[in-house]
Amino acid sequence: MEQTKICSNCKIEKPISKFYKSKIQRFGVRSICIKCGKALTKAWQIANIEKVKVSRKAYYKKNKEIMDKKNKKWRANNIEKAKEAEKEYYKKNAKKIKARAAAWQKENPEKRKVTCKKWVDKNPEKERERHKKWRKKNPEKDREKTLRWQKKNKEHLREYCSKRNKEKRITDPKFKLNEAMSSGIRESLRGNKKGAHWEDLVGYTIEMLKKHLEKQFVNGMTWKKFLNGEIHIDHKIPKSVFNYTEPTHTDFKRCWALKNLQPLWAKENMSKGAKLDKHFQPSLQI
Repeated sequence: MEQTKICSNCKIEKPISKFYKSKIQRFGVRSICIKCGKALTKAWQIANIEKVKVSRKAYYKKNKEIMDKKNKKWRANNIEKAKEAEKEYYKKNAKKIKARAAAWQKENPEKRKVTCKKWVDKNPEKERERHKKWRKKNPEKDREKTLRWQKKNKEHLREYCSKRNKEKRITDPKFKLNEAMSSGIRESLRGNKKGAHWEDLVGYTIEMLKKHLEKQFVNGMTWKKFLNGEIHIDHKIPKSVFNYTEPTHTDFKRCWALKNLQPLWAKENMSKGAKLDKHFQPSLQI
């Protein structure tokens, strides 16, 4: 049976294994148990927190490599505890951490770029979400940042947009519809579009236009054939018949109304030209 001893602090009789070992004391253990020893040490550390900080810093400097290995091993074995400890430390020292990080970033711009790139490569989803939140909070800064980038990268942007648009013209019906409507309206208004988006001028969206045209598909018409240039967007009553110069004119609304647009085979559209099947009298411009 294991030998027992009464703790001088809590006065409870406990097995010898519950006491700290000591070569100079009776039974080879200290007079207080391990539990009481930890409690007393913690109480002293709280009462002498500044002394503890100084002592720990000095010890860490002398034993940096050993402590780093020890801490790394502990974090690997206690992942959840380490995360909680880091969160708690950050809450208490947020200002200090931010100031220290800002100072390091100024002193090490190249290292900062490398570190940021590594993080972004590992966390693309988090980076997108972070950037999205920042843009919402800082719309003006985001606009200025975008304009600065565009000025510095004009050639790269032109090449990228050209390549991207080329790909979309053969894969995305909405993109091609958007281009066709935008260029058609701009040309018909002869510079009076004034930067407005065509959807705002005609009163319907690209999605509404796509559904309207798709309902009229006949004789094997598909969006793939539209992308290949085999199908055109046709004005049932030709644009040349209408009389307008501004998007506010009645004839502009009539010309570009959904009911005046239809899908038509390219060959038929080119042979049709600006012919009318029946008499039509446009309204005068307002």
